[in-house]
Amino acid sequence: MELAAVIVQAGGTGARLGGASKPDVVVGGRRLLDIFFTELAGVGFSGRAVVVAPEGVAVPAGAIRTLEDPPHGGPLAGIAAGLEQLSGLPNDAVVGLGTCDAPLAPRLYPQLLARLAPVGAGLAEGSVPPSGVVPAADPGWLQYLHGVYRLGALRALPLERDKSIRSAFAGLDVLVSSDPLNWCIDVDTPQDAAALAARL
Repeated sequence: MELAAVIVQAGGTGARLGGASKPDVVVGGRRLLDIFFTELAGVGFSGRAVVVAPEGVAVPAGAIRTLEDPPHGGPLAGIAAGLEQLSGLPNDAVVGLGTCDAPLAPRLYPQLLARLAPVGAGLAEGSVPPSGVVPAADPGWLQYLHGVYRLGALRALPLERDKSIRSAFAGLDVLVSSDPLNWCIDVDTPQDAAALAARL
């Protein structure tokens, strides 16, 4: 299976990074958002890339910029804004989610996609296919913002402003895929940035 699109959250400020614009934080000589897109290209992604970011953030060539209105509505509102840019895709298309502050997470997309069989493949009659596949470094902590999903499942979520990710995604029937190398490492502090730099 292939990803038809990826929605990347690239808004907000890093309070523990001196209030910097998260996507513009430089690690190893590159912005976090640019590292994310390098990793995306590294796994052969050729679909539609939607970046949820304010006007002040430069987005890679070919990417679609969008933002929730009004801004600062939280990640669910950002996903909703991203989905509006995918109106031409069918519900059975597969979409990846990502965040600029976890720029190595695209390395997981191939293994996540391998778990998400096409609709109807290998399923018992009358059974419902999973809505997506979500990575987890810790079995009890699902990384919903780095998973891959059937577009119809995302469209059906209650994507309300200022609500928690778990409040919306917990009702989905998802498979869990291990992330033992912690590719979902995110950058919230200078210490996190140093840890990421060591892995680039």
